[in-house]
Amino acid sequence: MNGADRLLLDFESTHPRNDRSKEAAIRDTFGYSWVRYQQRLMQLTRDRDAVAACPMVCARVVRISRRNGLRQMPEIRSTAPRT
Repeated sequence: MNGADRLLLDFESTHPRNDRSKEAAIRDTFGYSWVRYQQRLMQLTRDRDAVAACPMVCARVVRISRRNGLRQMPEIRSTAPRT
């Protein structure tokens, strides 16, 4: 997890509602489309470092995605190189 990832998780923490104003803020803040933002957010929910840094945000994102019928999430994986 890098600094940009941490900013994304912090943003999600302070903007929990999904609405038009959040979509505009995502584009202004990160330069991402709504879809790209959601894809990156879902990737972070599978990263051990991200889950350790922001467990409540990651759990909420997974819970909402499952409730909305998105694909089942694979297990959390470590980003550390294997030895």
